[in-house]
Amino acid sequence: MIQKINRYCNERYTYSRFTMDEVTVPLLRLMIGNIMSQAQVGTGKHAYMVREIYCGFDIETYSMSKRKACMYVWQFSIGRSVIKGRTWDDFIRLLSLIETAYQLDKKHRLIVWVANLGYEWQWMRRYLNVTDYFFKTNRSPLYIQHADCIDFRECLTISGGSLKYLARTYCNTQKAIETGFDYKKARHSYTPLTDLEEDYCDNDVLVLTEWSEYIFKTYIKPQHYIPLTMQSIIRKKIHKACVKWWHDIGHEDTKELLATLRELQPTEGQYQLMSRWVFRGGFVHGNVRYIGEEIDRPGSLDETSEYPNAMINDYVPGKFKNDKNIKTIDDILHASRIKKQCVIAVITFHDIRARWDHSIESKSKCIALDSPIIDNGRIRCARSMTVALTELDLELYLKFYTWESAKVEGAMTARRIYLPSYVVQPMCEDYKLKHDLKARGEDYAVPKAFANSYYGVICQKLNTSEVVLTEDGELTEGPAKPYLEQIRKRELLFQWAIYITAQARYDVLSTIYTLTKCGYRVYYSDTDSIKVDNPDACMWVFEQYNKRKQAQVRKTCKRLGLNISVFWDIGSFDNEGKYFKYKYLGAKRYIGTKLSKKGTIELQQTIAGLPKDALMNTYSTHQECFDAFHDGMVVHCSGKLTSHYIDEPIDFEVEDYLGNIATVHEESAISLMPSDFTLNMDSAWLNMVESIQRDNAGKEDRG
Repeated sequence: MIQKINRYCNERYTYSRFTMDEVTVPLLRLMIGNIMSQAQVGTGKHAYMVREIYCGFDIETYSMSKRKACMYVWQFSIGRSVIKGRTWDDFIRLLSLIETAYQLDKKHRLIVWVANLGYEWQWMRRYLNVTDYFFKTNRSPLYIQHADCIDFRECLTISGGSLKYLARTYCNTQKAIETGFDYKKARHSYTPLTDLEEDYCDNDVLVLTEWSEYIFKTYIKPQHYIPLTMQSIIRKKIHKACVKWWHDIGHEDTKELLATLRELQPTEGQYQLMSRWVFRGGFVHGNVRYIGEEIDRPGSLDETSEYPNAMINDYVPGKFKNDKNIKTIDDILHASRIKKQCVIAVITFHDIRARWDHSIESKSKCIALDSPIIDNGRIRCARSMTVALTELDLELYLKFYTWESAKVEGAMTARRIYLPSYVVQPMCEDYKLKHDLKARGEDYAVPKAFANSYYGVICQKLNTSEVVLTEDGELTEGPAKPYLEQIRKRELLFQWAIYITAQARYDVLSTIYTLTKCGYRVYYSDTDSIKVDNPDACMWVFEQYNKRKQAQVRKTCKRLGLNISVFWDIGSFDNEGKYFKYKYLGAKRYIGTKLSKKGTIELQQTIAGLPKDALMNTYSTHQECFDAFHDGMVVHCSGKLTSHYIDEPIDFEVEDYLGNIATVHEESAISLMPSDFTLNMDSAWLNMVESIQRDNAGKEDRG
């Protein structure tokens, strides 16, 4: 045994390190003080007990090539003790000792937390006796049970972010400094580790020990359940509020509640139309006229809590019914503007084209499309186009497109309602907690994450397949449960998600329309933010919008009994200041220089597929980054790792960085290989961009 000081903990506590040669059943009992407190999970015949023992598990691996990788050390924390092993045989022996020491069985289990369980699962899956499981996808397990009694559980789907974020948000122990461990060094199970490397490995599971304690005290002991994801926690809050709401309005039988909610759900055919063709995300797009230009001092304005704003302030639909009376676009506008109905219609537009430099419809949402010109994935013009739209989307079409004719292929309508209190109330409670903690100068990351995740729970789609583990330990996809079975206990309607995103898009795009119509240049939009030229001159547009929004919020607070001092700015645009220089190459591809909190000029980079700060790690100056940021840009050693799954047993020799050679065997593995990043832009789109920009330059010369 070695006693160590945890150098990465704010409280600097002492912990113990053991090798597998030292581990015995009495020692395992001694680690928990021979007192096995426990807590109940679930109720009724499905209830079981979990030992209140805080555990975490992690491995370190070396990737030699795409088809060769090995595990060379694992660490298992039990409270403030860390057990380290070098082979999978040692790991299975430890699980057997733990099962005996803590008297585990199907009704008395141990929970072991893992950061990125999918990675560890790929390595250990043929060594475990899997008796239960839950997979998000075939490579993403959330829960793996070994021998009916040891549950390995994923933590990052609950905490959000990385292990570093988890440690910063929930723990005293922080993630170790990555420079303390060089993953590029060749290692195998016989390679000695330095003290610094040992400490680095220990720290990852000591973080998970603290996380385990947090889960026990927050969920398992008081609420008797173990969350799988952050969304599952929110669903439980909504369920509790829903049952209370049902009782408050005079009903007792919760079976009647579920039957009532089922009546409001869309039919299976309506759901298929909604989920595939009607549901759209945020508007992420760049003005084609200024693609690739270095823009001086544009302003950035961001809408505060865009989705929570739409959820409390704006209407959503009730149950949709087919409406044969809607045959034209005028009928849709009448139903929407006069009768105040929600409308979803399938419409075919002929000879449609964009009015402005902003193309708003995504190619992926076109049911049928003839002879289109595509603007970075969005429709600039087409001979004909069939889409499924809400009345809000149609209002945006009227602002951003023009067409020769349009035919309504079919429509359905619903009564406008507000989101029920059982959804809004718990979200507002988390939003208020975030506000209060922030006002007191305390950490507010957890309630902020919750408040921003309610929308994600509502828009969660039904399963199209389920992951099945075969008898020989292989994964396969099986059919999903039937539609009616999947919606049987759902308290949320998918049409609400459609309208929350539609309302949010309408807020942003109607603001872009006003700016454009008034002659201001809007460069880029990223869901809830707008990058605009000469922000000082056009600030009145945002001020007028904020004035209208805050008047709406006052009415909402009165209706819901909310504190206006907490919610007054929700949905309003916040001025985030100016960039010194800004450049974009399409959706999720932009860089800019701004003043940091430290008072220095920093480069902000958002490039899909490229790790943060990769450009600044590659080039010496900001200007070099701007010069390199173009079609065909290659970033070598980008920091991005590509996963290569090895599903068959492998045997090979590894020579470590000290010159020691060992023969390696793995039943399955993942090789993480560094990869270069290449920025490629569609050639047809580039030709269109060049044509438009040449035309624009000619007009400016003539003007």
